[in-house]
Amino acid sequence: MNATELNPEAYSGRNTNNLYTIVEAFNSCFKKIADNIHNKIKANSQPMSSTDNGEDYMAYMDNAFGSPFPKIQISKTTSVEIERIIKSLKSSYTYGYGEISINILKACKTFISTPFSYLHNRVLFEGVIPDRLKYATIIPVFKKGDRKDLSNCRPISILTSFNKIFEKVMYRRLVQHFSDHNILSKYQYGFRAKLGTDNAIFNFITEILHSLNHKSMVGGIFCDLEKAFDCVSHEVLLNKLKFYGIIGIQNNLYRSYLQDRFQGTAIMNGLDNNKV
Repeated sequence: MNATELNPEAYSGRNTNNLYTIVEAFNSCFKKIADNIHNKIKANSQPMSSTDNGEDYMAYMDNAFGSPFPKIQISKTTSVEIERIIKSLKSSYTYGYGEISINILKACKTFISTPFSYLHNRVLFEGVIPDRLKYATIIPVFKKGDRKDLSNCRPISILTSFNKIFEKVMYRRLVQHFSDHNILSKYQYGFRAKLGTDNAIFNFITEILHSLNHKSMVGGIFCDLEKAFDCVSHEVLLNKLKFYGIIGIQNNLYRSYLQDRFQGTAIMNGLDNNKV
């Protein structure tokens, strides 16, 4: 997107073609997305939960499942696992805050896998994510509507290459725990191995055809949640993880991952850094 196409006046208080002012306006816009939507929801409806700590949600889960799930069992990572994770990452010369690309990591994976496994185990068993892994470079990508409206751009986060390895280590153990205890719904198609929108559409059409063949009425309700991921309550999420057995140090690990993050929005050579 060309800087001359942007209109940061609504966010910065003045119209300008100065690149850094535009970047600052974008960063401010992206930081306020969730708050703006929450305020709009509160102004038009009653909140789903009367508390900020997710107690109503936990009462629902108690009724739905009966009792919390067993505590997650965390295994240490090894240099072999680290090498396999690095090898599995999609090759790219793109880099985030750390200025080290995936391709560089792949070229030296044999040499860094042992110290990386040590560092990853410290993170897993101490429950603290290093601050340097919490940096994200945000690239605005135009989505739809008026090109001069900053809110019509989708923020794409480019994380550090090192962070991607940490995420894979955490992800593997979390998914294994969810799989062992059958926590995920069979209708959960997103973000799962060998499942996707094709599976969801196939099963959806199959259910419709089955109902029509049995002379049943068919209706559909389709919901599109605005900025769904941005609006997820961290406290509700962490409380639900506790119910699923992610407790103690492991819950602290995910809290550490979510808190005190930094982002820098970049357009061409402009960059604005802010803690979020």
